[in-house]
Amino acid sequence: MLFASQAYGFEQADIDRFADTNECQQCDLYGAELRNLFLAKLSGANLFGTNLVETDLVGANLWRAQLAKANLWWAKMSRVDLREAYLVGASDGS
Repeated sequence: MLFASQAYGFEQADIDRFADTNECQQCDLYGAELRNLFLAKLSGANLFGTNLVETDLVGANLWRAQLAKANLWWAKMSRVDLREAYLVGASDGS
C-alpha cells in the first residue's frame, strides 16, 4: 500500500509510477508519506522530509537517496542499501 498526501512538493507522476512499479529512481517524493516499501528501488530519489514512520523498508535500494529530515521512527530497515545516502537531520527515534 502506498499513501501520499500533497503537503509538500512531490510530483504526482512520480508517486503514480512508484505505485505501479515499486521503482522510482531519481524521483521527487519530497515530503510524501510512504508506507510498505519492501524491496523498493528508490536510488537517487529525493525523500527529503518524507514520513516513513513504521514503514517496511526491508531490502530497499536507497543508494544516493536524499533522506535529510526524513522521519524513520520504528521503520524496518534490515538489508537496506544506504550507501552514499544523505541522512543529515533524519530521525530514527533513538
